[in-house]
Amino acid sequence: MLTKQQQLVDVLSKLDNEIVRVVTVTDQKPLKKSRLTGLETPDNLIDVKKYAVREKQFVGVNYEKMVKKFRWKESSIIGKVKKFFTGDKFKSRGTYVFPVTENHAVMEHVKTHKQYFRTLSTPNSPVHSKYYDNTGNDITDQWKNLREEYFKLSYLNKSQELETPVIVNNTTLSNVKYIETEDGIVLYNDLSKRTLGKLGL
Repeated sequence: MLTKQQQLVDVLSKLDNEIVRVVTVTDQKPLKKSRLTGLETPDNLIDVKKYAVREKQFVGVNYEKMVKKFRWKESSIIGKVKKFFTGDKFKSRGTYVFPVTENHAVMEHVKTHKQYFRTLSTPNSPVHSKYYDNTGNDITDQWKNLREEYFKLSYLNKSQELETPVIVNNTTLSNVKYIETEDGIVLYNDLSKRTLGKLGL
């Protein structure tokens, strides 16, 4: 019997230059103490879950089909995408991972052997995130303030600057919980109906 990760790899291996919706779940680990008061972090923030719904994620290695899927018509954008895919900068990114699947949807780190789901997106591809504390309460509205006080701060990666036509996303495979095609066909689901409802899916 296949494990969930093996099932996911099998699903991803069959995607042929498709655009999908992806839901990932990641743990947000807090600092031990508040940056503002120095008091210990509240217990309900010890295990915060982030649910990210990523729209318009391209899976495949055919940049021409990607251009068509994203409906790019401007010659300048098409030229940038082609240069991105064939340039040395893009090729060099493959030195630390190797493809597990022919369509490059699943990549594996050469040293750690950790597997990733690789998608391509644009700076305008929507991402909707929700945050829940370890009691199940939705803390999305408070997240900005909570993050600044209790969590590590991350910064925009240079590869995600707006002038970059294509963003390469390498998501830890075990964090991928849901995949749906543009036509609304669910290819993989490891979320409960209740959670899907909370996410509006």
